[in-house]
Amino acid sequence: DNVRQMSNLEELWLNDNLIADWSSVDYLQENKKLATIYLERNPIATDPAYRRKLKLTLPSLTQIDATLCR
Repeated sequence: DNVRQMSNLEELWLNDNLIADWSSVDYLQENKKLATIYLERNPIATDPAYRRKLKLTLPSLTQIDATLCR
């Protein structure tokens, strides 16, 4: 919840956790400057539409895990 208040947050590393629900990502939508997110090795990352859903939820992203966005 505190992450939502970090309006200048540009990079967030949450890899190797147990994030399995998209609602856990939805609350990051207020972070308009978030450019890089690492969620690899979380259950959510096994979703076949993982990268597409992240980009739709957080359009400011330029990098997801170790890969640049198109």
